[in-house]
Amino acid sequence: MTIDVAQTNFNFTASSSTSSTSVGASAPISFNIAKLGSENVTYTMRYTSAISGTFNYNGNSYAPGDVIPVSAGSFSGSYTGTQAGSSNLRFTVTASNGVSKSSNVGITYNNTAFTFTGSPADASIYKDENTNLNFAISEASPSGQTFQMRYVINSGSGVIRDGSGNVRNSNTYYTVSAPGSFNWNFLGTTVGQADITFYAN
Repeated sequence: MTIDVAQTNFNFTASSSTSSTSVGASAPISFNIAKLGSENVTYTMRYTSAISGTFNYNGNSYAPGDVIPVSAGSFSGSYTGTQAGSSNLRFTVTASNGVSKSSNVGITYNNTAFTFTGSPADASIYKDENTNLNFAISEASPSGQTFQMRYVINSGSGVIRDGSGNVRNSNTYYTVSAPGSFNWNFLGTTVGQADITFYAN
């Protein structure tokens, strides 16, 4: 008689009930490792992602490439994308006997719609005086994402500082305390009208 003795194997699946969500939101991911055989083996998991984010499992946060200890059976985690785009997550489980299996999960992260407003506290000042620049950013729904702001001086000149007094250079993005209201400051250094355009993302 002939008996074929195969190496202990397993099946691995990963899936999410969420295919699209907002940047900064957490998407649940379900996993299953179905062991085939009786050999005593252990398992670890790694993942890759096409966008920035973190995988959360069992109370811990993992970056792409980190070794994640897992067990056979069903378990769940979540992925939080911190930039817009398709995550193209690929999870790979490796058994202690060397057998590896991979499964892909596609979750698209979208920027949350928001409104951005701004106005000077004083529309008219004297040279070498300053005025606060009042801004507000509000989201259609909370996302946890961070916001940046930059400006371009179209005409005139002046010095712009953030709420802490730090000079902010033209055409450079800076992280701001948003959503919510916050203030910057403008110092007029020349006589004439200063026309400034602010951008947020």
